[in-house]
Amino acid sequence: MTTTIIIELNKLDADPKNVRKTYSADSISALAASIKVNGVLQTLSCGPLKRRAGIL
Repeated sequence: MTTTIIIELNKLDADPKNVRKTYSADSISALAASIKVNGVLQTLSCGPLKRRAGIL
């Protein structure tokens, strides 16, 4: 079973464990061009934010 849920972009936070720490303007442009031609080839995984002390 596949479920599609629409989540507003302002509700998403970057995962601090993501290995990609910096992005160049050229790589973002190349990624945008690839998505325009091929679509998104990898799904986005989301989960609830675990609340930690001092973080709202």
